[in-house]
Amino acid sequence: MWLYSVIAFALTALFYSNSYANPTACSNLLSRTYDPSPDTTSSSCSDSVTTIYQFSNGTWIENIAVRSNSNLLLHTFPDAGGLLGIAEISPDIFAVVAGTFNFATFTSVAGSYSTWRVDLRFNDLGGRSKGPSKGASPSVTKITDLPQALFLNGMTILPNTSYVLIADPGAGVVRHVDTGTGEYEVVLSDTATMAPPENAVPATGINGLHVQGS
Repeated sequence: MWLYSVIAFALTALFYSNSYANPTACSNLLSRTYDPSPDTTSSSCSDSVTTIYQFSNGTWIENIAVRSNSNLLLHTFPDAGGLLGIAEISPDIFAVVAGTFNFATFTSVAGSYSTWRVDLRFNDLGGRSKGPSKGASPSVTKITDLPQALFLNGMTILPNTSYVLIADPGAGVVRHVDTGTGEYEVVLSDTATMAPPENAVPATGINGLHVQGS
């Protein structure tokens, strides 16, 4: 199966928020405690959000990465039914998790997961790339297969290294991948805090991760 996947963020739409230009516009939303009464938030916050693309019903976009030039990305990955993690490992070079996840049954295919390197340094989307190969197609190469992985979702870099950490909610562990050599191993495993709850459907334990301060 070929998967046409957008490396972006959405549920059914992509949004742009002017709160980057006016960071105080929606600050009250971040500081409010839950209140079941009707929302009385000023319209200044809702006015700052604009739909930039509407996906068809049934589309599920998971995780987010934004290029320095604000481009959103489209690519095909062979033998993948889902992209469930992305991290920028160096300027305009991204690591991506690909695998098979059945959204109809909400189940993952164990052993189907792999990590890929997407190099956009010489791609001219947005007109900001430089060098003799400016305008070249993105370079996409496989880093490694992860045959022991049950269900990968969420990736983060270890700053100043070639490593990424990937959460495996199915196994309840964190996997460590060297994006330079392709070597990998389990580096964190704690049954009490990371493993899926007994009889959970889907079997999901630790789900997503991030390095504090990065």
